[in-house]
Amino acid sequence: MLGVGGDLFFHDHYFMWPPGADVYSNFIGGWGLCTGAGLIAVGLKKQIPIKLNLVLLVFASTFWGFEIFMELMHSIIFYDPGRMLALFFEGLGYLLLTFLMIRESPTTKRKDIDRRE
Repeated sequence: MLGVGGDLFFHDHYFMWPPGADVYSNFIGGWGLCTGAGLIAVGLKKQIPIKLNLVLLVFASTFWGFEIFMELMHSIIFYDPGRMLALFFEGLGYLLLTFLMIRESPTTKRKDIDRRE
């Protein structure tokens, strides 16, 4: 997520659709960078709030959802079935992985995991 977010943040002309999408590129790239850094920080701590973990995972899934939507639209509009469609399927895999992480994350305090509510 850090890599994709950094690519979107520092390359203003990644999104070519809709017109004026270079503004979206910076916003979405910053969103990916912040969410990725937050997930790494949460992953390195022993005690984390359960709600913070779920909020970051929801932010990650919405980031990947927006990213795969944009990749699919670029593939359709610019008729680039190679690279854009491959990035669509890669992003779809990441989206499904974040959904799996959300499903497997504890929503209540468990004795075997040291987390705060």
